[in-house]
Amino acid sequence: QPPPLVSTTIMVRIATGLSRQKRPMAKPCCYVRFLLIIASLAFVLMLSLSHRIYTREIEPLLLHHQYNIYQPQPKATIAYAVSLTGCGAKDEAVNKAAALTDGAAVLKHSIHLSSIQNPESGSKYDYKMYAFVHPEAIHCSGPFTKLGYEVLIRDTPVNITEIRGDFLRED
Repeated sequence: QPPPLVSTTIMVRIATGLSRQKRPMAKPCCYVRFLLIIASLAFVLMLSLSHRIYTREIEPLLLHHQYNIYQPQPKATIAYAVSLTGCGAKDEAVNKAAALTDGAAVLKHSIHLSSIQNPESGSKYDYKMYAFVHPEAIHCSGPFTKLGYEVLIRDTPVNITEIRGDFLRED
């Protein structure tokens, strides 16, 4: 039985198509080292590419799903507005403020569920909530700020004396 070096040399000559001429052959361990280096480089390249794919495409999806960190950019922001023209009589003020606050909270929650901020909605639009508050109703506008509305203090946009009809002018 020939020593392992001879059989390996013959196998290398056959695999590479070298003739049986006597050429100095490198030791088989050098070929093995060369193949290990090539395999290692290919493995590192594959890891590098897979890491790029993971960080660019897969990781944002995982963060979005698990922690709701990833937010796509909205196509546009839609403004929603409510108006607060008065707080009512002192006896009614507490009940009326609670009713207004409840209605504003339900409206905002409904809009939030249908916006881009809720991933399950599939919407491409964001929202912004505004509350137009008459100067006489400033003292009961606090709950709107707590709900996330941007409170804008505005006077009546038309001159009340120019409104025709007692019924329209009084209300």
